[in-house]
Amino acid sequence: MYSHARKCSNLVSPVAIGNPEFASRRVNRLKHLLSRLVLAHPGCFNAHGQQFELPYRCEQPVMDGEKPLDDKQIRRMVTFFGSNGNLAVSRDFTSTTLTITQTCGNADWAKEFADVFGGPLIKCYPSYGAESPTVRWCVTGAKARRAASVLGSFASPRQKALQAVASAKSISKTDKVRLAANIKIWKNDPPPLSKDHIATWEQAGALFDSNCCVLVTTPFNGNMRLGMVTKHRDVLESFKHFLESNGFAGGDVHSWKENSWEWRLYGISRCKPIIRSMLPYVSARQAEIVNVALELERHNLVEIRTRIKQLRMKYSNTRIFHYRDAYTDDLFRLRHNVCQRYYRLLRRTKLTPEIRASYEKDLEEIRVKRQQHVDHHVAIHMRKYIRDFLDKGAVLRSR
Repeated sequence: MYSHARKCSNLVSPVAIGNPEFASRRVNRLKHLLSRLVLAHPGCFNAHGQQFELPYRCEQPVMDGEKPLDDKQIRRMVTFFGSNGNLAVSRDFTSTTLTITQTCGNADWAKEFADVFGGPLIKCYPSYGAESPTVRWCVTGAKARRAASVLGSFASPRQKALQAVASAKSISKTDKVRLAANIKIWKNDPPPLSKDHIATWEQAGALFDSNCCVLVTTPFNGNMRLGMVTKHRDVLESFKHFLESNGFAGGDVHSWKENSWEWRLYGISRCKPIIRSMLPYVSARQAEIVNVALELERHNLVEIRTRIKQLRMKYSNTRIFHYRDAYTDDLFRLRHNVCQRYYRLLRRTKLTPEIRASYEKDLEEIRVKRQQHVDHHVAIHMRKYIRDFLDKGAVLRSR
């Protein structure tokens, strides 16, 4: 099995870019091979710059101590759980469960919930192909109800469900069946939240950790974009209001996909002050990316974008399927110029089949060049990744 995988990993050789269909087929075959590779769970996780063995359990959770929880800390945890936490009723409707799942390389929040509310951190999923191994914080029964009562004491998209779980001790099985159905409904249709829902930098940092992405975009002049996607528009509107009330640019909130909303903010001069202020309140993973993004200037676009991608690869291997460099940026600019030239021509002359055919031909040539270039380099990176994956002990799953 191992030798077969090793043989398959030689699908890509560092040859000159040739037939685009050949490069595309090679990438598809590598993706198929990668999807079948499995690496055993490492049995440990990283949090707050330290490594811990699994299963992990805090000997003295904060909830079991005499010192009460700080409201700021609770609000911060409520904000994160509202975006990344999960509530469920067991299949036999006998117990309720609260969980948080994170990658093993970035389990700061899962460990914090375990340290505060108790409960174990356990192995969740091994590394399947380009997916990172994960660890899960899980509490059930009385501990789940106690955690839900604390997390449900402040407004969040999950407040209704948390309050229902907190009071689920003495309800009948029929009511628990109804509760399971209501949890699914409340997840997609949460209660409305006020504009003051995000009121502190701790909450903003928790939301930034759970949803926000720092991107270096726009090949024309080098730019920065902050983006955040969630199903709860009120959360994004509250975040926007919080930024504006603190003197920062608020960005825009608009519909993204079905039942989802996106918050966006463009511009180096508008984004940098926000992420600089957010830096003390985010996890170590986000802090690494933010520190690199703060170095962004007009002249080092490609360098900073590459460094951010490398940092993301430490925690999410799916970035291997994305490739951009100076050449792809040149092709973006060329495509933009072709479109502008075409629109200027339409202002002066009437559209003819010849003009349209010439325009579509130019765009297709650019698309083929870009796809050919990207496929070639993605295949090289995937080949190296598969070899490293096999050297770590990955094996092929049966078809």
